[in-house]
Amino acid sequence: MHELLEKYIGRECIVYTLGDSQITGTITALKDGWLNIADKLGNEEVLNLDYIVRVRDIPLNKNGKKKAIY
Repeated sequence: MHELLEKYIGRECIVYTLGDSQITGTITALKDGWLNIADKLGNEEVLNLDYIVRVRDIPLNKNGKKKAIY
């Protein structure tokens, strides 16, 4: 999982965790089985890689703006 997530560092993503919760923000670091993610307000969260189910980029429309995610 660590090697797969390295390409997302510095990109704005949606991180899905166990329990159907999702966190949106920019992935800032990946160390020792932990993922740091910062939101727009500057709040930073640390997530254990064992509890991450899915990571995806925020989709953009043809104008480069964020699409609504349902």
